[in-house]
Amino acid sequence: MNETFEYEWTPKLGKASLDAYFRTLEGRPWLMLAGGLFSFSAGFYFLFADPEEPWGVVCIIFGTVFILRPVKMFFYKKRLCKDSVRLAPTSKVAVVITEDHLAITSSESNRTIKWDSFTKTKLIDGFLMCFSGKILAASIPLSILDEKHIEYIKKKIPR
Repeated sequence: MNETFEYEWTPKLGKASLDAYFRTLEGRPWLMLAGGLFSFSAGFYFLFADPEEPWGVVCIIFGTVFILRPVKMFFYKKRLCKDSVRLAPTSKVAVVITEDHLAITSSESNRTIKWDSFTKTKLIDGFLMCFSGKILAASIPLSILDEKHIEYIKKKIPR
């Protein structure tokens, strides 16, 4: 297979790609927030029920950690999205799918990645995310790919 797809990379598409990427990192931030609030509340209950027991302080500390993690990720994502929209110009992007590699070319960069360098793929929010370890190696909009090409890429990256 030797297929080439072209599309327009816009700041809006870059923001959507970053949003999809952060969803793979964060998992379910609302679950962490709910667990943190529950632990925080339980900590105050234990603290006022029996001030001699350390469980109240322990629960408050765990609750604070679980509440602050998604809040920190939210502000980090917001700053990164704002910077990417400001710094990423509109450009034409070409995605080339061959038997031994995936190539992504634009006016700013040229990247060729062998299939065995990828470790996993995920379909999230209209993007096919290809990872190499925990690092995002390629983010391809699903709107430019056919179902057979998506299946081909998933077959080439079985892990």
